[in-house]
Amino acid sequence: MNMLDGKVILITGSSRGIGAATARLAVDYGAKVILHGRSKSKELTDLASKLDADYIVCNAEDKKAVYKEIERMIKATGKIDGLVNSAGISKPKPFLETADSDWLEIFNVNLLGTVHFCQAVIPNMLKRKYGRIVNIASVRGHLVN
Repeated sequence: MNMLDGKVILITGSSRGIGAATARLAVDYGAKVILHGRSKSKELTDLASKLDADYIVCNAEDKKAVYKEIERMIKATGKIDGLVNSAGISKPKPFLETADSDWLEIFNVNLLGTVHFCQAVIPNMLKRKYGRIVNIASVRGHLVN
């Protein structure tokens, strides 16, 4: 028996990078994964096919869209046992050249997007008295230009 047998885990930002690697590892440990991408990219659909996974497509900034997709997945799977927040963006440019609109988008995706997904899954976790949430950040937050 694998550590994650029978568990349903939603992994945000799983089209590529840390999120995709996390999804592959979760499947190796027996989980049923739900992938997430901001758009229906070839990377997302190919990974979903390879992992026999469901996927959702929505902008993490859009709270209504996040709630709608989470509700749809809970209806389809019956539960979400785990959430791995891996979605994030960066705008790598010199600090003094970064526009307010860039900062707002980074804030909205990286922080509010995480909040939106947590708020959407926690009621199901509380109802079932079980759930795990992991929030991932990358080294991009430490890079200085």
